[in-house]
Amino acid sequence: MKTPAITDDRLLFFHQLCLNHKLPHPVCSGCVDACPFGALQQQGSSIEIDHDRCTLCGACVAACPVLAVNLRQHPYAGISGHITEKPYFALGCFRQSAGQEHIRIPCARVVDIALLAHRAIEQPDESASMRILTADCTRCPCNGDGGLPSHISALQEESAFWRIPVDIELQQVSSKDRTGKGAPPSSGSGLSRRSLLRFFRSGEPHIAPSAPANSAPDTCESSCHKRQLLLAYLSRTPFPLSSATVLPEHSFGQIRMERGGECTLCEVCTRLCPTRALYWLDSENQRSLRFDPTLCIACKRCTLCPGKLLTLQSITCGEFFSGTRDLCQFATAACESCDDLFVKNPETNGLLCPVCQTMAKNQQRLLADLKNCSDTQ
Repeated sequence: MKTPAITDDRLLFFHQLCLNHKLPHPVCSGCVDACPFGALQQQGSSIEIDHDRCTLCGACVAACPVLAVNLRQHPYAGISGHITEKPYFALGCFRQSAGQEHIRIPCARVVDIALLAHRAIEQPDESASMRILTADCTRCPCNGDGGLPSHISALQEESAFWRIPVDIELQQVSSKDRTGKGAPPSSGSGLSRRSLLRFFRSGEPHIAPSAPANSAPDTCESSCHKRQLLLAYLSRTPFPLSSATVLPEHSFGQIRMERGGECTLCEVCTRLCPTRALYWLDSENQRSLRFDPTLCIACKRCTLCPGKLLTLQSITCGEFFSGTRDLCQFATAACESCDDLFVKNPETNGLLCPVCQTMAKNQQRLLADLKNCSDTQ
């Protein structure tokens, strides 16, 4: 059997979403480590893609926590959206055409714990399952390293940790199933006219791929997509894990601040945080650096704080759902000159912001110099 060539799909890499973007040293190599064929190479703070080696299996997409790597014709968000629309449909490799309706995915390697948790929410049966239709994987370039079974095994172990009641079933489609006529699509299936005509001509109905994602998505929306899918499951009642359970440190953590009073409010940490787990909150007379543990993906970007004040530590389930908390607080006031909020200095008790204070000092110095000049004359 000859695997059809995929000519329309391209692996996309959004540099501005990558956790290594504009950093002096890489903090993440998930996509590079996950690629079975060495198609991705780390080049400083960027990733280079060898499209000749890439088989579009989607392993790097599953490994990237912020979706900086994606597939144009089969984007990750499109797959999760199809699961929402068709929660009981099987997922099918796009290198095969089964005689039944299915959601097309690049390969079983693209399925991760977030998609599995999403299926558990959308398919709340006690015996929920995720069937993945595959072609002859022994001849497929996506399985050239033979690592597909190990990926499924690791995914099942991770789902057991989270108590996600979804069974993963790989169903190989034989050549007879591939060429035979399938059952007609059910009413209300949501198939497009083109898909309906394709069924009557060839008996190969499927869910059409999502629209191409040629432009980079919103940074925070894309970065939080996988975490939001998992949170939807973890936030359910009753919670499947005990409050003392320590969450996996590779993707969960909490930020601690040492010597909070020494923070210079440079905002480097909040600018580096890809999911806005760290943010500044301004009130009438106070400014706080807040931390949301549910959005932290343990990328360690914030630990690049110039003052070395932030550290990443492990987190338990109880701490994970404890809500946002303040890492440091500063008293603020409105500047009498420009009306901007600024942090009050307890030593000076001034009513001008630092910028206006500097301008006032320069003005006084200039007036003093002019007076000295007039006196000498």
